[in-house]
Amino acid sequence: MSYFQEPDRFTYNLAGQVKHQGLPVANLRVVIFDQYQILGSGQEEPFAETLTGARGEFSFSLRPGFYSIKALPDIQSGTRFLEKVLPDIRVLGNSSVNISLSTGFVIRGRVKLPQESEGEDDLRSALFSGMELVALGIEPSAYKVNVPLSPQGEFALVVPKGKYHIALKGRSSPAKASGSANSNSNNSHPRFNFLSTGSDVLLVQDDEDITITLPGLTGFGGVVSDGAGEAIVGARVTLTPSMVRTATPCTEGLLLSELDLKTQAVTAEEGRFQFAVEPGFYDLLIEAPETSNCFSYKEHDIEVVESEGGTALRQYRLSKGNLLRGQVSYETRLLSQALVRAFSLDKKDGGDYLTRTNEDGQFMLSLPPGSYRVTISAHPKDSPTLSVGGIEYASLAPWTRIFEIDGENQLNCKLTDGTAVFGKISDDAGQARPGVKVAVYEDMQGEAIALATTDSEGRYGLFLSPGKYHLVVHRDFSQAREIEIEAEPCEINIVWHGWSQIVFHLMGEDGHPVPRCRVLYAPYGDDYVESGQEKPGGKSGAVDYPHGFVLTQDDGSCKLTLPAGVYSFRFVPPQAGSYEPKSIRQLSISADVAKKITLELKRS
Repeated sequence: MSYFQEPDRFTYNLAGQVKHQGLPVANLRVVIFDQYQILGSGQEEPFAETLTGARGEFSFSLRPGFYSIKALPDIQSGTRFLEKVLPDIRVLGNSSVNISLSTGFVIRGRVKLPQESEGEDDLRSALFSGMELVALGIEPSAYKVNVPLSPQGEFALVVPKGKYHIALKGRSSPAKASGSANSNSNNSHPRFNFLSTGSDVLLVQDDEDITITLPGLTGFGGVVSDGAGEAIVGARVTLTPSMVRTATPCTEGLLLSELDLKTQAVTAEEGRFQFAVEPGFYDLLIEAPETSNCFSYKEHDIEVVESEGGTALRQYRLSKGNLLRGQVSYETRLLSQALVRAFSLDKKDGGDYLTRTNEDGQFMLSLPPGSYRVTISAHPKDSPTLSVGGIEYASLAPWTRIFEIDGENQLNCKLTDGTAVFGKISDDAGQARPGVKVAVYEDMQGEAIALATTDSEGRYGLFLSPGKYHLVVHRDFSQAREIEIEAEPCEINIVWHGWSQIVFHLMGEDGHPVPRCRVLYAPYGDDYVESGQEKPGGKSGAVDYPHGFVLTQDDGSCKLTLPAGVYSFRFVPPQAGSYEPKSIRQLSISADVAKKITLELKRS
């Protein structure tokens, strides 16, 4: 058999069964997500969904790729099953996967306004319909679940035994606001998009009934128009607490980020949007719809103060830019969801603009005049696949060119099958390096044009157009390898020197793992691990300055990849948890390290 196999355009069957204690669970919602889309956009949009049959069975017809599956029980039907997520499911042929459910405790409750009065039913309904409750585990697990509120402010969720942060937030999917408070729509009030920075801690040891009182809210709204004063309908407006932007590993802003406490609205008639928010400081982002040639608008540290005179609508005018229009195709097919990226070569900070093609393969970007590197990559669902050493890869090469943008520009891109670049990453001892990123750059400016991650055997695979490139393992730019790709497949095995993988296992002295523990690291002598504050000048030569932090998983583990050196580490568990922080002042890293760290219980 040839090491390379021809593209396979067939779909495969992913089948499975959902059970609880060995018994099938029927009529349960199972949703599958395209892992590529989640990583590329940050938004979870189901690829497909189904209900289990009488024997708990389900199946999906899928192209080769990576997927994640969620089993979503319906608590309203009387169940106390927990949601179950199976990530990183690789579909390379007909496959099967079984889901085993477990049970938890039911938390029911309602949300009420600070001062409820008669005649406010419509107002409450408009507010509560756009809200959801999020619960994030502190210990012993980091279990997270979001549930919507009913128009009456009621909610119900199932969680395992443990301690949780609970918070209220706007719905994850933005909804279009009503255009006017005096409109004759079914709801006479504008749609309020809620945002608060508050959270509570809840200890769950049994079923609970709770009541949450909202903080005092005030209106914040605006009207979005273009330079000519014409209203822009369909613009996406995102409001985020300013402390999220300025968050460090040791501040509250990081918790707000984990809880995803932001809210979105879409401008309606007359370009209006409106939020109901807790007074404070917020960052605003307005993104014009794809049909507009206007730039996005950003503003930081907007102070929202309590107002008794209704919502004052601020005026926001978006500047017009230069349009880059085009379409993306392969052979005779137009490609939807292809990623189009324009990276500015003029700006010192490198302006980065992203969009995806629509169902007809069309795209449009609004850009300031200047020079850009435009890179276009196909979504794996539309890419033929090629088997390299028994592993399927999307075989379309990314397309990249440098463009001068001035006025309206047309770009029609035809993607082609690339040349296979594959190999193995290993250390000096010949041991495979799993889970390591491999990036390809045209030059050392801007973003990578192609990315891969090594599998459990250290293998990677990419497809590129003929040309010269730089191959970078992890962030090790100092050992970037220049490669020249021609028409024939190219095997590049790399012995990666000087970097080591450090695995920490965080355990409490009571024997329980510590999830969501912040593990700060920096070179010995750097005060970052104590303060969490960035040090000016975050790079040393071409190598990223080796400091930062990671969060431990549910099992209390985390993995770091660092160049050889002497480092300091600090382990900061969740503030509302049961454990004390701990530091390692000095640890020499010259080879792979696996270390168990025990955190003491709080004595108070």
